[in-house]
Amino acid sequence: MTTNTYSKLAALFFLSMLAACSFVDTIPGSEVVVVSHSTDACERIGETHVKVMSSIAGIDRNEDTMADELAVMARNSAFNRKANTITPITEIEDGRQSFALFRCR
Repeated sequence: MTTNTYSKLAALFFLSMLAACSFVDTIPGSEVVVVSHSTDACERIGETHVKVMSSIAGIDRNEDTMADELAVMARNSAFNRKANTITPITEIEDGRQSFALFRCR
């Protein structure tokens, strides 16, 4: 193999690893917000719509990584709006997802 081929393979490997990385941090306090599908005893207080990159340099990102990031962003948003529970209301599409926000006892 030529040096150029090695460089291309190394770049491809780096980009594929980067595509699996998480880039979203929780804000202080948002760790108390839970993801739940059991919200019968809760007050719905709104929705949040969050988005992350679905690809990096043309390489699709890992679905599980995106789901984790979207949940973190939704929990951050919920905490800022005084909600303590979130429930996904849409599937992930192009790095976007919507969540219902609840205040549960």
